[in-house]
Amino acid sequence: MVESPTLSQIMKKISRSLVYNLALAMAYCAVSQISYLAAYPPFNVSMIWLPAGIAVAAAMYWGGHAFPGILVGAMVNNFLNLEQFTIVLMLTALGSALQACVIAMLAGRFARIGFYARRDTADGMPDPFTSGLLT
Repeated sequence: MVESPTLSQIMKKISRSLVYNLALAMAYCAVSQISYLAAYPPFNVSMIWLPAGIAVAAAMYWGGHAFPGILVGAMVNNFLNLEQFTIVLMLTALGSALQACVIAMLAGRFARIGFYARRDTADGMPDPFTSGLLT
């Protein structure tokens, strides 16, 4: 019989996830400020957007668990640069988080890398629960 996790184990996982997402949000925000240094002043457009790489790497490593950290980091970044809280700010942050997660899922599905990579069973046949055959 499988034992259910204790309360301390659950709290440990939650606190670890919270720390990872907070660190990811801070890294996203800090690197975005560096990327804005290369932006063209009148339009605030940067040709190199380094936080996208951090977001994709985090999504490939942690999967969907990285989504809150990317979302919060993008929202804080947009708020620091726009200095007002609008629906456009939230939708832009949502797009940044979704693009990283979609890229990570596509890389796992087609290139077999990252958190979403297809896992094979011991006999070499694809596992239907993790390979997406049942989805």
